[in-house]
Amino acid sequence: MTLPKIKHVRAWFIGGATAEKGAGGGDYHDQGANHWIDDHIATPMSKYK
Repeated sequence: MTLPKIKHVRAWFIGGATAEKGAGGGDYHDQGANHWIDDHIATPMSKYK
């Protein structure tokens, strides 16, 4: 039996909270400097830059 193949993947982003507003929400890439989600607490390997 063969598995079906994925033909298309689509993703949409509708603006929203930004780091400047201090409301980045759950978006990892939309956080300001020294946010806990980008620190060694949430990502232990980040201290080995």
